[in-house]
Amino acid sequence: MSIKNRRPTLRDIASVAGVSKSTVSLVLHESPKVSPETRAKVHRILKEYNYLPNVSAKNLAKGKTWTIGLVTKFFHHEYLEYSYFGEILGGILDVLSGMGYNLMLYNLSASFNLMVDGLILVSIDTDSSLSEKIYRLDIPTIFVNRQNSAVNYVTTDFLGGGMIGTKYLLDLGHDRIGFISGPLENIPAIDRLKGYKMALTSRNIKIDEELIIIVPFYNDRAGYSAIEFLMNLKNPPTAIFISSHNMALGVLKYLKEQGYKIPNDISILCFDDDRSFSITEPPLTVLRQNGYEIGLRTAQSIIRLVEGNASDRVQIVLPAELVVRGSCGRRVKDNVENKVISTEL
Repeated sequence: MSIKNRRPTLRDIASVAGVSKSTVSLVLHESPKVSPETRAKVHRILKEYNYLPNVSAKNLAKGKTWTIGLVTKFFHHEYLEYSYFGEILGGILDVLSGMGYNLMLYNLSASFNLMVDGLILVSIDTDSSLSEKIYRLDIPTIFVNRQNSAVNYVTTDFLGGGMIGTKYLLDLGHDRIGFISGPLENIPAIDRLKGYKMALTSRNIKIDEELIIIVPFYNDRAGYSAIEFLMNLKNPPTAIFISSHNMALGVLKYLKEQGYKIPNDISILCFDDDRSFSITEPPLTVLRQNGYEIGLRTAQSIIRLVEGNASDRVQIVLPAELVVRGSCGRRVKDNVENKVISTEL
């Protein structure tokens, strides 16, 4: 079997590099005893063969590490302040601390050794290069908010949430609903849009691609640009479904600058909640992911895999919750003046 079709060993790397196992070990531990030329050569081969040291394998021979690793590509201060991630972390920590486990956070911007009994991957695609490396390791792993039939996961029902949000707006009388999304690069983004389209189709409403705006980034500026385009259409939408919290403040900024009244002139609904959304004017109606429950179920599941049968399959889908606040109004037709007006619920 080719080395690239299995997890490479230290002996494999040493053999390809033409050096001893001890030399490879010295390189991995950044020892100054290895020449720059040899160090560069070994690092090149380590990268080529996707070698990921698994220190936990050594520790397991002596006993468990009693540590679970959490890996995400979004570790920066803004992400750590995002309430949804904080809720996930809270649920995980509550379970792990009660079971005597520690949590190790890994930053993907730096190299790391896996000194853990199990891994939690948050918002990392199941087909990413990191995931491919981890698949070669004999470590119980669970994905959070990413899924496919071959992996363990705990996720929100993004497709169902997309349908719930859209049907809520349809039930309020809106039949021209704008949809703003970031790049369709992962299942959550794709499923939210799919749910939106399925809800429209279920009500025999033709999908108007002009009302679907896919922006290149998830940020305020992208939200601002998207709503500006939608509101300048010849026949603008009467309601907006924002697929991610990152773009909501940009949408609200534009509408406020242009003098639109929410929900009298236009209704706004956002997938994902944020601390600020309950105090915006008006407070935003959202589809809320239960981050704490996701963290709780993820931690319970990874402990079960670590302490039980690692070959068991964990595939949990949790519903998104519609939280009605003040940003959506009922669209009714004034028969006397034959115009459309919006009234707050």
